[in-house]
Amino acid sequence: MASSRGDRRVRMRAAVLVLVAGALFGASNPLAKLLLDEDFPAVAMAGTFYLASGVELLVLRWILRAARRRSEPGLGRTDFKWLAGAILAGGIAAPVAQLYGLKVAPAHIASLIVSVEVVFTILIAVLLFGERPTAREYGAMGVVVLGALAVGFGTRGSGGGGEAVAGALLIVLACLLWGFDNNFSERISAKDPIQIAGVKGLVAGGANLVLAAAFFTLPRLDPALLAFASIVGLLSYGTSIALFVYGLRHLGPSRTASLFATAPVWGVVLSWTALGEKPGPFALAGGVILLGGIWALLALSSGRR
Repeated sequence: MASSRGDRRVRMRAAVLVLVAGALFGASNPLAKLLLDEDFPAVAMAGTFYLASGVELLVLRWILRAARRRSEPGLGRTDFKWLAGAILAGGIAAPVAQLYGLKVAPAHIASLIVSVEVVFTILIAVLLFGERPTAREYGAMGVVVLGALAVGFGTRGSGGGGEAVAGALLIVLACLLWGFDNNFSERISAKDPIQIAGVKGLVAGGANLVLAAAFFTLPRLDPALLAFASIVGLLSYGTSIALFVYGLRHLGPSRTASLFATAPVWGVVLSWTALGEKPGPFALAGGVILLGGIWALLALSSGRR
């Protein structure tokens, strides 16, 4: 009985930390939009976000281990194939697709569309790893997709026309890639989440900065912008990833992804308050439908591991 109560407390703490991870990641779209408006190249921004988060998290891990405050098991040789997949899909390709999409799509649209990540995560878990959602969970996923389609139609009224629609599709692609990332990360979630997020950030960030230097002419950036991007990277990517991996360990991919899918709420609120974006009727209606589907998924998955 005591063990059962202890397990419940651990799961509750994991759920709260995943909600925090969602809030941190949800803030990334409007904050990144501010940087893109300052002509910060998308590939270089993705590299800066992840490299900053990787360096800072690995330094934090070293400090904690030196102080003997952490005894999490580190990554082993058999973990690196899953980590490599997570880095390629979720650390290198996905943020580039996200930021190029965000360049032409409004931040509140991008924030809402990111909700389809939970659908891709669950479907990939079904196809590759044998998870078995219930009929009601499939129905809730259908509601999420319907809401995302309505939000997609809303991009036509956002002032961006065809470019905004293309941006929305790039964000959907990023969600698909993050779906693979989530499932690969779940395979190694028993290991130190700070190390996983740190290595992922260091490798993915370095790779994107090399790509940016090789294929783009990079402008001279204000040190204040670089510092701001580093802080966004540490919080919205590094810390968020570490908390997400911790959630995967205790909650499994479906429930963790459902909790994380609350991220759009924070992105939309920041887009409206900080950027002054005004959603059209399709975006509003689609957002309500989409968030309703997420709520249903969260309720239905509450008993799943």
